[in-house]
Amino acid sequence: MKIVLCLCALLAFAGAFHLSDEIPTLFVSHDLPNNLLAEISARLATDGPLDDIWKLFDTLETNIRNEQVKHDELYTKQQAECKSERSFRNKEIADATSALNRAGEEKNSCQISLTQAQGDLKTNLKSQTDIENALQTIQQQRTGGNEAYQQRVREHTESLQAIEQGASVLHDLYSGTANLVDLSKVSMTMLKYAIVNHHTQYLSLIHI
Repeated sequence: MKIVLCLCALLAFAGAFHLSDEIPTLFVSHDLPNNLLAEISARLATDGPLDDIWKLFDTLETNIRNEQVKHDELYTKQQAECKSERSFRNKEIADATSALNRAGEEKNSCQISLTQAQGDLKTNLKSQTDIENALQTIQQQRTGGNEAYQQRVREHTESLQAIEQGASVLHDLYSGTANLVDLSKVSMTMLKYAIVNHHTQYLSLIHI
C-alpha cells in the first residue's frame, strides 16, 4: 500500500515538473529532479530499499528548497532595486517639479519687470518729447529775442548816426557853413528814426 502511494506521489510530482518545463528557471536545470525521479522509479520497480528512496526524496526536497531560497534572494534583491529605482525616479520627478515651479515664478517676476519697464519706457518717451518741445520753444524764443535784439541794435545805431548828423548840421548852421535845407534833411531823417523806434513822444515835446 505504501509503495502504491509513493508511486502516485511520484507520478504527480513528475507531472508537475514536466508541466513546469515550459517555464525556464534561473538557477537549477530540470534535469536534476527528472534524474532523481527516474532513479526513484527504477528503485521502486526493482523493489529497492525504501530508505534509499526516502533519501532520494530528501535530496529532491533539499534541491527544491535551495532553489526556492535562491528565488527568494533574487526576489528580495529585485524588490530592493525596484524600491531604489522608484525612490530615484520620485526624486527626479520632485526635482523637475520644483524646477518647473521656480521657472514659473521667474517667468512671473520677469513678466512684472517687463510690464514695469514698458511703463517706464512710455513715461520716458513722453518726457523726452516734452523736453524736446520745450527746447524747441526756448530755441524759437531765443531766436526771436536775438532777432529783436539785432533789430534794436540796428535802430539805435541808425538813431545815433542821425543824432550825430543833426549835431553836425547844427554846428555847421551855427558856424554859417550849413543852411536850412541841410537842417530839413537831417530833421526828416531823425523823424523817420523816431517813428521807427517808437519815440514820437519826443516829437510832441519839440513841437511844444
